[in-house]
Amino acid sequence: MRTGTDTGDILLTVDVRDTTPEPPELAGWEEVVDVSLTLPGDDPGVATAGEEDEEREDSRLPDFTHARPGPFRVRVHARGRDDGDRLDPQDDDEPVEEHYILAWPAPPSPSYVHKRTDLFGAEIRSAGTV
Repeated sequence: MRTGTDTGDILLTVDVRDTTPEPPELAGWEEVVDVSLTLPGDDPGVATAGEEDEEREDSRLPDFTHARPGPFRVRVHARGRDDGDRLDPQDDDEPVEEHYILAWPAPPSPSYVHKRTDLFGAEIRSAGTV
């Protein structure tokens, strides 16, 4: 998952479930995509990227231990990436970008795009860096 915000805060929610969720509510989100993910090891999870984040205790997101070690289905929601890419946030600015990650145990299956409307995502896909 790529953020439009290069530096600064974003809003991020991680929701790990035991069962398959209902179809996504698309209103208000600019990108919603389901992907399969298998995480190796005894403590599967996801961490934020960046050297400075490695030092922070809160850089690790909730683990996906419901079906250790996987596979998982992950639904990624994003909004505000265009603003995040365009703006230069100051330390006291409210985040303009929000992401919601929903994960649940599920066998691998092809990626599924529910919605893709932001320009930032289109630029990344056209550059082939996704």
